Amino acid sequence: MAVLNHFAACGWTLEQVRGELSGQFQGLASLYQSPAQLTRLLEREWTKALEFTASRRGKKYSPKSDTSPTKPTGGHRAPLQSTSS
Repeated sequence: MAVLNHFAACGWTLEQVRGELSGQFQGLASLYQSPAQLTRLLEREWTKALEFTASRRGKKYSPKSDTSPTKPTGGHRAPLQSTSS
């Protein structure tokens, strides 16, 4: 789960995550169907998040997104029209 990956990358502990599930991250807890499912899956998913972030630490995985304005390449120019009659 991406949210858990983010917390792991920020150095959170599983205890901190559990503590916030009833606080500011109630929405995360609601993604699980029941408290029993949360209890059963959270530790497993947290372990996966730690492994995922540890394997990518210090590496760049975001795609290059060049947002600079494009430079004209010449393209097609319309012929000049004569102004003399």
